Amino acid sequence: MAYQKDMAQKQGMRKRWPILMFCLAIFFFIIGGILIGIWAQNSAKDQCVSSTNDFNNDITYSNCSPKGALWDTGIACIAVGVIFKLAFWVTLIVWCVSRRSARRAVYYNNAPAGPQQYEPYRGA
Repeated sequence: MAYQKDMAQKQGMRKRWPILMFCLAIFFFIIGGILIGIWAQNSAKDQCVSSTNDFNNDITYSNCSPKGALWDTGIACIAVGVIFKLAFWVTLIVWCVSRRSARRAVYYNNAPAGPQQYEPYRGA
């Protein structure tokens, strides 16, 4: 009786890695989009903060950052999403190639003890 043992399970990459990379990419794209959407909604408001010195009222300090932390964090999340998307494609290609080239070993139980005789080829 012969049975086949799949060698790819121990040596190859599992299917969960490409799926995990894809889910993480989608997650970071969604979070980045939400953060940039919140920034766009708040950008209509004036984000410049100005303060005056208590000792000298003539000096005015202004901290006018038009983008702010929401913009930076949203762009960072989208960049991480792009990295995970590239990692998804790489892991998917590696998984497909390793799956295709996986070899199956054949093991025999109760194999015949003696040498086998083969019939000679008799052409068609």
